[in-house]
Amino acid sequence: MRKNIIITVIITLIVGIIICIYGFVMMSAASDFGIRGSVAYGLVIVAVLAGLIYALINNMKERCKEIKEEEKDDLSKY
Repeated sequence: MRKNIIITVIITLIVGIIICIYGFVMMSAASDFGIRGSVAYGLVIVAVLAGLIYALINNMKERCKEIKEEEKDDLSKY
């Protein structure tokens, strides 16, 4: 049980780091090309990526709750 929670947290951290790196690359690419309105573009990127990270964390919380309650998930049936 504890192993599954640790794996869930590690996967969440890895995916969160990948999302942050992707956002950094998108922001630096926008500034390198001198996209007009890059502030608005940056705010949109930050909002979208923040939403993705929020959803990722909520999914991790739900998964940890399922593991603690020892509910069988869909994948364990197969």
